[in-house]
Amino acid sequence: MFPRRWLIVLPAVLLSFFPFIARADAVQGLDASYYVIDEIPPEQSTTQYQLCASEVENNINRSYDGEPVAGCPDDLFMVHLTGFISIPVHESIEFMLASDDGGEITIGGNTFGVWYDQGCTWTMSGNLSLDAASVPLELFMYENGGGACLMLAWKIDDGQWEIVPDEAFSTMPVATTTTDVSTTIESTTSSVPQTTSTESTTTTPQQSTSQPSTSTTSTTTTSTVVVTTTTTEPVSPPPAQPPATVPPPPTTMPAPPDTEPTPPETQPSPPETAPEPPDTVEEPAVTLPFPDDTSPPDAPQAPETLPIPDTEPEPPETVPAPPDVKEALTEEQFEAVIKQLSEATKEQIVALVDDLITKDLDTSQAAAFVSSPAVLAAITSDQAEALFSEISTDELSVEQAAEVVAAVQDAPPSVRRAFESVLNIFSGFADNYVPFDSRIPVSERRALVALGAVLLAASPAPTLRRRQ
Repeated sequence: MFPRRWLIVLPAVLLSFFPFIARADAVQGLDASYYVIDEIPPEQSTTQYQLCASEVENNINRSYDGEPVAGCPDDLFMVHLTGFISIPVHESIEFMLASDDGGEITIGGNTFGVWYDQGCTWTMSGNLSLDAASVPLELFMYENGGGACLMLAWKIDDGQWEIVPDEAFSTMPVATTTTDVSTTIESTTSSVPQTTSTESTTTTPQQSTSQPSTSTTSTTTTSTVVVTTTTTEPVSPPPAQPPATVPPPPTTMPAPPDTEPTPPETQPSPPETAPEPPDTVEEPAVTLPFPDDTSPPDAPQAPETLPIPDTEPEPPETVPAPPDVKEALTEEQFEAVIKQLSEATKEQIVALVDDLITKDLDTSQAAAFVSSPAVLAAITSDQAEALFSEISTDELSVEQAAEVVAAVQDAPPSVRRAFESVLNIFSGFADNYVPFDSRIPVSERRALVALGAVLLAASPAPTLRRRQ
């Protein structure tokens, strides 16, 4: 009975060495739905807008300019992608999403991206805490007008940036979660012995009258079942390739200074009607003589014979006065304003800044005002633009630039937008500044611009999509 119990246990032992087989209904790619939108930015909704197309996208690497979606408009549409992404074994992993216009993606509960109009620009996720597994993915992207793009890249451990490959996406979760190359190494084997006993009896008759003799022979058969275990060890993948295209981040140049208007050259118009000759002028020397064949003086005919008044009228004031030249802020006034700002309320700060922007400030004075957190917390966006326009970044010292960047970094959104729209933050003085709606400093964004120039030539052509 003992050997038969091993035959019952053996199938369970063998099944434990075979991996789980993935579901058969998982399809490579992502479910894609396209909607016609009528507002910018649109709501991230699957029920609010009209559905114009649906298909399975095999990756996230597409320019809709050269390959529009059949049945959908070239502009004013929204994309919704859902499915799963297989996260490989890793020490660290981060993603970049490029979109034009807005795009937001959620990977394993981590959301990043932007939801406003922009050119094809990369947004960084930073390091994400993800298990090596098949995790859910959801993406919304909308196109308002102009160019359109949608790309997803990842960076695993110390590798390079690369577009996420097609085989990482699936419409359903898959059991095997790693995309690493693996090799199989056979381990030691174990044997389960089985023993079978057989008895045979042989009787030899005797020719004599003695009792017959009987001999018994025992035969033992032993069989061995060999179970082989398999161990899979990860092997480092080939070097990753960088993402397809890294367009440079948009750079906002400061607005040009206002130019003084040229005063119009208008000439005084002659009076519509000729004035009547004054009653007191009777001397002929006062008026021009009339021709002999003309009517009497009380009925003048030709313009050149109009009477000359006793006093010449003043010319009309049709030429506007030149604009007032801004008065420079003296050092004494500057010190007094600084002292007042340190003790002023929010309303008093707004009033003081209204007076300051009428003065001709130098770079040091303007930098001192915008380095004050109290000033930046109180002023309006128009006041902020006026103060920033007084700064010449070439004249800022290293210490002044650092103070300005540190103050603006924690300022309200309206002040930060004014700072980025008036001053060229990529000129070198604001390398440590993290722009509004971004997660990386200016210096790293400049590095991405340089990386994009290198990767543009090696960018693979977007692969065709499969339609359902």
